Amino acid sequence: MDEIPTSSSSNLQPSEEGFDTGITSVEGANSGDINQPIESDFNEATTSYPHNTLKAANDIEHEDEAFKDCSEGHDWSQMPDTVMLRIYMFLFRDIDRSRLALTCKRLYNLFQTACLWRRRTYNLTGMPQNEQIKALGFSKKHGAHLRYIKIYCYHPSYNICKRFQKTVTTFLGYIHLKARLREFRLLHLDIDRYWRFDFIRQKLFCSLARFFRHQRAMRVFDMSSASVSLPGGCRLLFALAEGAKNSLEDLNLTDYFQSRSDARNNQRFQRAMSRFNNLTVLQLNYNCVSDDLLLAISSSCGTTLKLLRIKVHRYDPHHHQIEKETWKAVTKLSPYVNVEMSFWYIGRYSELSRLLVSKMPLTYLYIRSGSDHEDEWHLNQLVMHIAGFFSKTLEYCHLDLVNTHELIDSSLLEMLPKMKNLTSLELNCNIIVNTMEEICKLQRDFKIGLQRCIVTALGLTELEYSMMSAIKAAYKDMIEHRGLDFDFSTDYVVS
Repeated sequence: MDEIPTSSSSNLQPSEEGFDTGITSVEGANSGDINQPIESDFNEATTSYPHNTLKAANDIEHEDEAFKDCSEGHDWSQMPDTVMLRIYMFLFRDIDRSRLALTCKRLYNLFQTACLWRRRTYNLTGMPQNEQIKALGFSKKHGAHLRYIKIYCYHPSYNICKRFQKTVTTFLGYIHLKARLREFRLLHLDIDRYWRFDFIRQKLFCSLARFFRHQRAMRVFDMSSASVSLPGGCRLLFALAEGAKNSLEDLNLTDYFQSRSDARNNQRFQRAMSRFNNLTVLQLNYNCVSDDLLLAISSSCGTTLKLLRIKVHRYDPHHHQIEKETWKAVTKLSPYVNVEMSFWYIGRYSELSRLLVSKMPLTYLYIRSGSDHEDEWHLNQLVMHIAGFFSKTLEYCHLDLVNTHELIDSSLLEMLPKMKNLTSLELNCNIIVNTMEEICKLQRDFKIGLQRCIVTALGLTELEYSMMSAIKAAYKDMIEHRGLDFDFSTDYVVS
């Protein structure tokens, strides 16, 4: 098996092309999603940079005065280190930083400051070999400074999967004992779909599990869309819990397991999840949720748990129901928890009502119906069900419906005044233009408290479109005066 080439030099110097040790040109740097000037990173400079080269803290008070002096022609060597570090942090591309480091010895020394190398993002989709070498060189030279890492790989072929596994294994091997990560994001692996050979998967899991066991300061973990098997996924969760059970706050397991897998009855999964005791945000699919799991997580996390974000997909097992007594117990154990639910390609009232049970502290609801079996949906019953059970909790409601057989206008107008905390409403469905005007009237008369209302009506005629434009013009002053975000539009105009 071919070895991943690495740099043999330990004392690296900057060059016009960048640092050979791994100052890598990262995907997305131009958009500012990598080396952004994060205030928390900058605040670490006073502790991460040696005191003999970093100015005293009171230099910060004189930054404006120093900058003014330098701008008037005085010596830039008098500029405080804190100011120079801010300049570095606003250079998003590594090559720009390395060019600045070439200008003088002082800037080269500042170039080594730990706070400049806290964040990395790698897109390993077809990454050239020289970029892999730079990434590995970075891990050897600056791996101890790394705190936030994001790795993703879209739709990999067999060769890319093999190269990805080698690169990630080597990269993590360099940093697993010295890095103290706070965020780890490994996105869009889609192992079930693209990773055909089990031995490559197992090697990747081994390196990830070894790495996770040593990360005791991790706060955010995101492996959404990994699509791993139940045994492999549980193995990684146990390793993660071994290292970060007391520190982890945000755990994103959306589409973590293979599609159609029924993780809710897996005892190893429940044991792994119950080990985390400091979660604030938990994101997962409904096929992972059970009464026992919710009670276990609420018991272990208690008042720290603030948000449960649950995704329900048509092709994932979702025929079980979480009992309302379970939700009542969850809110007692975790009194500050809110629930956000999204339904994908599910439109039948019989299915939705079974999952949207009372006592659930639902604050966010998204429903995309799809278009199958439209005549069996009974959407008006669904709208009244939402009004009956979640009138005191729901804050955001987004309905994306293909409802050509059933209009929901009357039910919608009956529901809105009952929703005491609803501040955001999005509709993408067949809707009568007059309903838009009725919503504006309710808002004008303070019968509803929407701050945001986005309505996209499907397939309006030219006459209906002109009526809609007139409604927007009539209520424009009210919307602007109250600072509301209201918008009415259509996807297309039927001629």
